[in-house]
Amino acid sequence: MTKGVSEQTETRRPGRPAAEHTKARIVKAALRLFAQRGVAATSAARVAEEAGLSKQALQHHFATKAALRAAVYQQLDDDGQALYRT
Repeated sequence: MTKGVSEQTETRRPGRPAAEHTKARIVKAALRLFAQRGVAATSAARVAEEAGLSKQALQHHFATKAALRAAVYQQLDDDGQALYRT
């Protein structure tokens, strides 16, 4: 019998983090490195290493450095908005 789509997505291999958790790790690592070194001086490979991932895994979540930079800026904006509301 074939599993339905919802059943297939719920079955994950143990130890594999969810995509949102992985993206958050990447953004956190990129933010740290961008603050330390600057955006231009930070390579995607260095961000991947800092996040504990392969460069290919990083590219799976963020196809370009511009997309990663936009996610970092969005996180900073979200954090600022949260501080403003408190």
